[in-house]
Amino acid sequence: MQVFAQRYGFLAGLVGAVLAGIFLPLPGRGNTTSLADWLPLTGVWLVFFRQGISLPTRELAAGRDPLRLHAFVLGWNFLLFPLATAGLLLLAGAWAGPELRMGFRLLSIMPTTIASAIALTTASGGNTANAIFSTVYSNLFAVVWVPLASLLYLSLSGGPQPGLVEMLTKLGLLIALPLFLGQVARRALPGPANRLSASTPWFCPMVILLLVYEAFSESVQSGGLAALPFKDLAGATTLSSALLLLVSGLAWWSAGQLRLSRESRIAAFYCASQKSLATGLPLATTVIAASGRAEDTALLLLPMLLFHPMQLLLAGLLQVLPRKKN
Repeated sequence: MQVFAQRYGFLAGLVGAVLAGIFLPLPGRGNTTSLADWLPLTGVWLVFFRQGISLPTRELAAGRDPLRLHAFVLGWNFLLFPLATAGLLLLAGAWAGPELRMGFRLLSIMPTTIASAIALTTASGGNTANAIFSTVYSNLFAVVWVPLASLLYLSLSGGPQPGLVEMLTKLGLLIALPLFLGQVARRALPGPANRLSASTPWFCPMVILLLVYEAFSESVQSGGLAALPFKDLAGATTLSSALLLLVSGLAWWSAGQLRLSRESRIAAFYCASQKSLATGLPLATTVIAASGRAEDTALLLLPMLLFHPMQLLLAGLLQVLPRKKN
């Protein structure tokens, strides 16, 4: 019951943050830096610092083999998932507008989840050590991959193109630096680091809700959400569902071609088919801000916000299905 409340309580919070951003948006910020400007950035920095002190580095070595599993996960996270998304958008034609299409492309290049993929792998009888190794390296690789792929997508769409060095610098200071400092703190003070990590599971969800509220508030003020009629919302929901089913089916089938043990195949499936909101949302908002498209933030984040609860619901359904033993 506690796990149910934590999981679906957060989903309810997401809905509440979206509605609050639409109906109770932040007042205009003007040209001066305000609390609303630096508070989300501080929150994101602390989220990744907390992830740094929480990363179980000593357990990583236990899940290193087989290496083909981790190559499979990275391939799905950053190459096959974007290809599947591109194919689905091609079939959708003009059903999704340019902002939503860009939002799906951003979703497709994000890393896998950490906490959810590990927890679901464990609950399904999978190899937890494999899941830890794959998820950690997926999220670390994303710090470099996401800005490179984002610049490519922005150049293809004809939108504003921020400099690569500028974007990498921002992501480095906002994400890589706190991760590194968190790992240093974990090694230097393992006891306090473990206690801090264990006592603050609520912090990351709180920051995500703040970012969602800010994104929708900004889009309401700029008029960006006025460009999203109900049919487009329905289309985005349908595309998110189709993408989840397509990727999940292909990931499970292709994992079977690796001739892994069932435990490792389960880890490969969850790590390959899921997308992180905890890492993805800060990465996406940073990329969007650097590209000068802040007024479109809500539309660009919508596919990610739709995909996240859907993948949790699908995972919940898979947990109650009877399991076959190979």
